[in-house]
Amino acid sequence: MEIQTHVYQRVTVVTVTGRVDSASAGDLEVALQHLMEEGKTNFVLDLSGVEFLSSSGLRVLVTTLKAVRKSGGDLRLAALSQRAADAIDLAGLLFSLYIAKLALDITLFVLRSGQSSPTLDISMGWLYAAMPAGFALLGLRYALELAAPQGRHATRAAAFEH
Repeated sequence: MEIQTHVYQRVTVVTVTGRVDSASAGDLEVALQHLMEEGKTNFVLDLSGVEFLSSSGLRVLVTTLKAVRKSGGDLRLAALSQRAADAIDLAGLLFSLYIAKLALDITLFVLRSGQSSPTLDISMGWLYAAMPAGFALLGLRYALELAAPQGRHATRAAAFEH
């Protein structure tokens, strides 16, 4: 994995190429932490050259995002390679389905409890049903992104090339 940094007045662009896996994610984390120690808090990560993004790499992205936001900055992903986009979409799909399952369990519990809304005069379970339905639809969106021959990330990047 290679990391190149370009510091501009308001943002630091970090270009990552190669594999971001359990062996190299620590190097990316150290590089980003070093930049934060220098006072840099606004990052754009160019992931166009990323060939593989593991859960370790995703962890670095999430922890860095939390750290820079805590200090008033932000982190944006730019020009994702298809493989990096697929890794992020797969993580989103799995998380959405997990939350949808938890929300369904809660909804079924509320339906069995017989609670009613005193204002609407309907079972509270019907109100809770929005949660599993919403997260299932979000999971469907991620699944469609993964199933598309070219994801929206590649389509969006191609639009800027013309």
